[in-house]
Amino acid sequence: MSLDEKVENLIVNEDKIKNYFFRRESDEYRKIKSPDTFIESTIGYFSGEIQSGAYLPFDKAENFRLRLGETTTWSGYSGHGKSMLLSYVTLKLIENYKVMICSFEMSCRSTLARYIRQSVGTNEPTETAITQFCNDATGKLFLYDQLGSTNPTAVLSVIYYGAEQLGIQHFVVDSLMKCSINEDDYNGQKKFVDQLCIAARDLNVHIHLIAHSRKTIDETTHTPSKFDVAGSATITNLVDNCVSIYRNKKKEKDILEGKLTEEDARIVPDGFMAVNKQRHFEWEGSVPLWFHSKSLRYSDRP
Repeated sequence: MSLDEKVENLIVNEDKIKNYFFRRESDEYRKIKSPDTFIESTIGYFSGEIQSGAYLPFDKAENFRLRLGETTTWSGYSGHGKSMLLSYVTLKLIENYKVMICSFEMSCRSTLARYIRQSVGTNEPTETAITQFCNDATGKLFLYDQLGSTNPTAVLSVIYYGAEQLGIQHFVVDSLMKCSINEDDYNGQKKFVDQLCIAARDLNVHIHLIAHSRKTIDETTHTPSKFDVAGSATITNLVDNCVSIYRNKKKEKDILEGKLTEEDARIVPDGFMAVNKQRHFEWEGSVPLWFHSKSLRYSDRP
C-alpha cells in the first residue's frame, strides 16, 4: 500500500456519511427510561467512575479527566493555540482511544502534518517517520475531509456515523463558528450544543468543541474564561467541562522589548490552560504551559 493510500485510509469524506444521520431512527436517543434502569450505572458512579476518564498529558492537570459521555468546550482568543493544544492532547489519546478530527479550518494534510511533528518532535520528519506514523495511526485516528463552513446536521451525522460504524470515542469539532450558526443566533447555538451533549451521552463518546473567545482591546491583560466565549451563555452552561487556553502575550512583548533575561524567559510560562468548569468533579484550576515551536509540543514544566 502506498503512502497516499495509507493517508486516504485516515480520512472520512462526505460520501461515506451521506444521508447516514437520516438513516437512523431520529428519536432513538430520546427514549424515556425509569430510575431502576440506572441502578448499576449509579452504583458504578459512586464506586469510582466519577474519577474515570482519560488524563491530559500534564501532571499538573491530574484532577481533570476527559470522560466518555461528556462534552468539553476549548475556548480562547484567535491565535492562542486552542487547536494546537487539543492536537497534542488527542495525540496522546490515540494511544488508547479512537479519535476523529472534524476540522473545518485546516486541511487534512495540514492536520496530519501537525500530528506528525508533535509525534516525532521535529519540524523536519523523515519519510520513514511519516510512513511509520500513518501506519501506527491507521484505525486509531480519523480525519473528516470537509474544509470550510459546514452545518449542524452534517456534524451530527459524522459523529453518529463515526461512533456507530467506526467505534470512535473522541471527536474534535473545530470550530463552532464554522458550523453556519450566526454569532447572534443564540437559539441556534443552544440547539446545536444541546444536540452535541445528547450525542455524547447517547453514544458514550467525548465531544471536544472548539469555540472562540470574544475579542478584547488588550490580550496581554485579560485572561479569557468561560464567560468570554463568543455567542450564547448557554454554550458553557450546557457542556460538562470548560477549558480556556491563553497565550502569554505579555511575555512575548517583554522579550521583544528586552525586559526579560534569558533565564527569566525560560522560567516564565508561554501560556496557560484553565479548567473553568468540570461538572462531575470538584477541581478547577490553571496549569502553566511551555511551548516548543519546532515540535509543536506543550509541557507543564519549563
